[in-house]
Amino acid sequence: MCPTQNQFDKTNRELMDRTLKKVRGRYTDYCAFDEPQNSYFLSSLAPKASGEEGPFTESRPNLIGLKVKPDQQERYLDLTVSFEIYLPSFPLRSEYEELETGSNGDSGRSFRTDSSFYRRVEFEYETEIDTKAVGTENDPWYEDASSDITEDIGEQLENLVEEFSEEDILVLDRPEDTDVDLSDPDQFQEYRDRLSEDDIDPPHWELEFEIDERNDEMSLRLYNESDEDTDGEADMYVFNPTIGLEGVFNHYSLSLIPEEFRYDRKIWGKGENCSTDDSGLDPAGRNETVREGWIETTAVPEYQSKRFKQREEHMEYTRLEKLSDGDLFLDALVGLEDEMNTYHSKWVGERQRKIASDLSNEELKQFEESAAKFKDEIDRFRDGIEILQSEEDARKAFLLMNRAFRNQDTEMDAWYPFQIIFIVSNIGSIVSREYPRFESDADDEAEVLWFPTGGGKTEAYLGLIVFSLLFDRIRGKERGVTAWIRFPLRLLGKQQKDRFLSILHEANKIREQELDVGEPFSVGYFVGSHDTPNSIADSGRNNYWSTFQKDQNALRDQCRVVTECPECGGTVDVEFDADVNKVYHFCTDEECDVDRLPLYVTDHDIYREIPSVLLGTLDKISIAGANPRFTNLLGNFTSKCEDHGLGYAGKCPESSTLNCSDDSKLEDVEPDLYDPIPSLHLVDEVHLLNEELGVFAGQYETLYQELCRQLSDDNSEPKVITSTATIADYEQHMDNLFLKDANRFPEEGPTLKESFYGYVDEDDPERRYIGITPVNKTHIYAVLDLVKKYHQTIRDVRETGLESVDIDEDVLYDILDYYELSVVYFLRKTEKDRFLRSMENQINKEMENDGYESNLSTQQLTADVESTDVLDELQDPDGDFEDRVDTVGATSFIGHGIDVDRFNMMFFFGFPSETFQYIQSSARVGRKVPGTVVDVFRPYDERDKHRYKYFEKSHEYLRRSVDAVSIDRWSKFSLEKTFPGVYEALLMQYFRPIMHREYGINVQSSSQLEDVISAPDQYPEFNREEYERLLERSYGLHKRNDEYFDKRIAEKTESYWDYWLKKLRQRSYTTIKEEPMISLRDIGEQVEISPDTSEIQFYNDMVGGN
Repeated sequence: MCPTQNQFDKTNRELMDRTLKKVRGRYTDYCAFDEPQNSYFLSSLAPKASGEEGPFTESRPNLIGLKVKPDQQERYLDLTVSFEIYLPSFPLRSEYEELETGSNGDSGRSFRTDSSFYRRVEFEYETEIDTKAVGTENDPWYEDASSDITEDIGEQLENLVEEFSEEDILVLDRPEDTDVDLSDPDQFQEYRDRLSEDDIDPPHWELEFEIDERNDEMSLRLYNESDEDTDGEADMYVFNPTIGLEGVFNHYSLSLIPEEFRYDRKIWGKGENCSTDDSGLDPAGRNETVREGWIETTAVPEYQSKRFKQREEHMEYTRLEKLSDGDLFLDALVGLEDEMNTYHSKWVGERQRKIASDLSNEELKQFEESAAKFKDEIDRFRDGIEILQSEEDARKAFLLMNRAFRNQDTEMDAWYPFQIIFIVSNIGSIVSREYPRFESDADDEAEVLWFPTGGGKTEAYLGLIVFSLLFDRIRGKERGVTAWIRFPLRLLGKQQKDRFLSILHEANKIREQELDVGEPFSVGYFVGSHDTPNSIADSGRNNYWSTFQKDQNALRDQCRVVTECPECGGTVDVEFDADVNKVYHFCTDEECDVDRLPLYVTDHDIYREIPSVLLGTLDKISIAGANPRFTNLLGNFTSKCEDHGLGYAGKCPESSTLNCSDDSKLEDVEPDLYDPIPSLHLVDEVHLLNEELGVFAGQYETLYQELCRQLSDDNSEPKVITSTATIADYEQHMDNLFLKDANRFPEEGPTLKESFYGYVDEDDPERRYIGITPVNKTHIYAVLDLVKKYHQTIRDVRETGLESVDIDEDVLYDILDYYELSVVYFLRKTEKDRFLRSMENQINKEMENDGYESNLSTQQLTADVESTDVLDELQDPDGDFEDRVDTVGATSFIGHGIDVDRFNMMFFFGFPSETFQYIQSSARVGRKVPGTVVDVFRPYDERDKHRYKYFEKSHEYLRRSVDAVSIDRWSKFSLEKTFPGVYEALLMQYFRPIMHREYGINVQSSSQLEDVISAPDQYPEFNREEYERLLERSYGLHKRNDEYFDKRIAEKTESYWDYWLKKLRQRSYTTIKEEPMISLRDIGEQVEISPDTSEIQFYNDMVGGN
């Protein structure tokens, strides 16, 4: 029996609730072996403020506070103050046996007569506050009220302690008797009776309650002014304090939330050293600005996000069965357009009339502008439908694209509405490459596909890619690159690679059945040497040619990127053909129709085979300034070997490794690709192109655009598609990256929780966000303890079951499989490293001391991880529970598209500096089943304090608190970094093929280039003025004027040209004045660090104490 979502949710909640009870002292009625202040780090007040703030100190607040705005028309407020104290005592026999058997999680320690034992005692005080009580200017009413409440609390607490000492055992000084055998029931009881006879003075807590009133705001605070008991056993901390009020309240406005018609900025209270819970408040009846009911402080604020659902009522028009049928597809698309028009009519009609009076003029304007943007989406969708209706080639490609998706062995039987609308709306930019009558301004816009993480963005642009592939074959483009997709990671997960290969495999079968033209669609895994070899040579460090012939495991380790056949699901292996120096993926199932997969995994093979689709990394674009073969991908090749494929500059691609020098098999070739420029240029997770990375990427993007224009017959550029779930000021971002206007799709609806495309399902929980700020324990040790307690809870539940969730044992294990793996997100690698060391050196010893047999196994996910095997193992672990990874230390890397269904418990070691990092990373949780995200805030960090204070509201509008991306493509520093690469890219990718084709000259030969620049009249294609013109265009100066860039490009061009005039004759091959960037992440200058031995005697004397 499959678990239900409700069972997943209950289990998820129970696991974390138990864990939080353990760290705040509510899991048992007592605390054994250690003082409560050292055991519980969630919500306590220290006896007077002590300690300094800083990253390695404990935060010891001695007060909590609540601020509200009581309604002036109401006189009375009901106040409740509650907390817990721990009194030193001695266990009952049953409690002692629990401690000895480990049923409370402490089986590793034996309870002795000198062991600490504290019993938890709950305190609650209630009273009524008269806000209109008579007072004077010098003696306001709230001062008298504060004194009365302080006195009442002190008196009632003193009575509570006195009652305890009479009814239980209060132990402040123990008799030094180590001969008592507590395992003997008689000796145990005798010793306990002796303790009960002691006459002692009970501990005394000094608490102060304060009320203050300023204008319309009331502040209430509870202080622990007690002295520490440094001699005895009393723990003078106050635990889990809460201040609650019942009454009628006015609101605050939270500036963190933007002023916009979809957002409610009202909050009803503010916490001090805590957050607030206003879930007990309801509208007061008069208007939305006043609420009545219960509000209280909370140490554990929560926000429950709900799952966004696609509108199934629209999906009757998006069924693949209909959209792949030539007789039905048009009616389906028109029907969907009609639904959009109906929705828009209601938006600007009855819905606007209903809320217009509640909106300000500015908000009403925003409301109308948003409706107008949705109308633009309808118009673009309609334009796409008309193209499909009027152009047979486009119609055929569309029908075949839908058939390919329909034929996939997946659960997908219909597009989500936003997906098919996105595809159809962008068809014009693809078709207009062949049929100019369909050109529009939208062709030159950068599309921003903006949808929540996990909502289906990948399938949307996959659909557009498959349409483009099929359309290319139909219109006569039989080979060449159709799409280049750049991802934030080189570690594409198994699911992502399988998705791409699966749909291209189906598209290939459609191509063979219906078109039978052109080369098979192929994929180039264009990620670089960190994941697969750039090339396979047989010299120096790169001796793969020899290694791969001898070592199959090395070949698999370096080159196998998929393991499952897209046709039969069988195992895929790799083979190396040394005669042609190529790596092939093949299906091992002899009965499968698939032999070799159309997949290329080395840059070397990609340049000579020119795959249909490139899957690359965000910074792979910098290769344009480093490898002359890159130009082959744009159809600008010059040489071809009969045996080994496309080469360059009159050389076989295997002239080095295989020593291929058979001129009879090598020929100069003219570019023969039909429309060689890719139709699509896609950038996934575009928000990650920010700061220096974004600036450098933007300048290489416009270089790529210029290369495309120069190498095409009609100045063509690829259509730019980007995707993200988190972006602000997208117009500025797209302008900085691409120098293009932007179109963001889809438009939000008239409310935050619904649009034409979908809605938030209030009955389907997605992620439970919890915030805590540790007290009396350093931040790192609080996180370590929290993670340890969580995994102890997992082990306890596996052992004893879960009574609160009525499920069979087998089903419970299936559920726990989704929760037994935790992720801890770190802002810095050093913190992650310290955590992992502490897990191994400290926490596993504590696990053993606490009676747990299996240690906690760790893994890490950072940009340094070089194998996708890590992701595959986390997604689908082998072996028994004891052999699996328990916790993963991760950095922001995890937010860059890492999808593992078992990531459903995440702890944040502080709040990331950028909100988008938090959104992207936390969205790894709860993608399939309900999950939990725990923010462990840094008590010394002001930003974290703010997030903790306004936890619920800031999470309610999380996507709208994303900061604008910091990027300025015109920064002066950037030109100095990118210029060498842009300059060399033009030499390699543009001028080199021209000069070889026209004159048989290789400008990468220093002597040949010297001949060229020494005779400008003889070689008019190559001169400084033309070079400078192309450099200016590569930086986008033909679109935007920038005086500094214009002047500096001229200066640097002159300087580089002079370098050639003076230095070329001294070089054996062509160099340029400065080294180009090898990666867009190559930001800082590299310096050599070496020891200074001149002062060695000084250091020896210093450490030696002389």
